[in-house]
Amino acid sequence: MSNNPEGMAASSSRGQTVENRIKPDVVAPGTSIFMACPLVAGCAAVVRETRVKNGDPTPSAALIKAILINGAVNFTGQYSPTEARAAPNNDTGWGRVNLVGLVIIPSRGRPDAGGGDMPPLKKGDPPVEITVPIRADPPPRGEEDAVPVEVGSGIRTLKVTLVWTDPPEMDGELQNDLDLVLVVVASDSRERFGNMGLSTTGRDSVNNVEQVVWENIPAGDVQIVVRPTDVRMGPQPWTYVWRITW
Repeated sequence: MSNNPEGMAASSSRGQTVENRIKPDVVAPGTSIFMACPLVAGCAAVVRETRVKNGDPTPSAALIKAILINGAVNFTGQYSPTEARAAPNNDTGWGRVNLVGLVIIPSRGRPDAGGGDMPPLKKGDPPVEITVPIRADPPPRGEEDAVPVEVGSGIRTLKVTLVWTDPPEMDGELQNDLDLVLVVVASDSRERFGNMGLSTTGRDSVNNVEQVVWENIPAGDVQIVVRPTDVRMGPQPWTYVWRITW
C-alpha cells in the first residue's frame, strides 16, 4: 500500500499468478514490500504468540494465514477507477490486515468466532460438516472476553475462510483441491461457495484459500462444509476460521 491506508501504492505488485491464483493474499500500509511486509509479519507474530499462550502450542502456518485473511478489511481506494474492488481481487487480495478483533483465543469459547487446525483429508473421505449457531442479535460481552464482539453496520454477517498448505509441484498448479461451502440449514438449505461471491453454484479449483462472506445471513444453524474434491497428494491438513459481525 502507500502512506494512505485507504489506497494501494501505484507501484505495488498485482496478481494474478501464472496459474491464475489470486494474489496478493493481504495488503498493509507502507510503500513497497519492504515496508508492508514487516507490518504483516508483526501481525502474524502477535497472532501466533496469542495462540501459543492460550492453549494452542503448535498453530500451523495455514492457521495464522487464515486468521489474518479472515480478519482483513476492505478499504475505499485512492484512484479512479478505484483499486479497492470487492474482495478477493488481484489488487488487494482479501483486504488490508486489521489486527483489532481478529485474534481468536483457543482456550475461551466465543459465540461470535472460532476455527482451528483440522485433521487431514484424503481422497474418498466424506465432507466435514461443522455447525455454527447464528444468533439474531449480538451476544452480551462477558467479563472474560478478551476481544469485544464487533458491532458495526448492524448487518449480521458471517465470514468463513478455509486455508491449506498445498504440496509443491513443478507446474505450480493446485495439487489438492478442497472446497468450502456454507449451508443455511433452516432456509431451504441455501448454499454459498468459496470465492464464488453471491453465486449458489460453481467452485474454485485454483486457489488454496477460499472464503465466503454472507451478509444478512438468516439466524439459526449454519453448516460449514469442507469437501475433499480432488486430493491427489494427500492426506491434506487444513484449517478454517469463522467470525460473525453485527
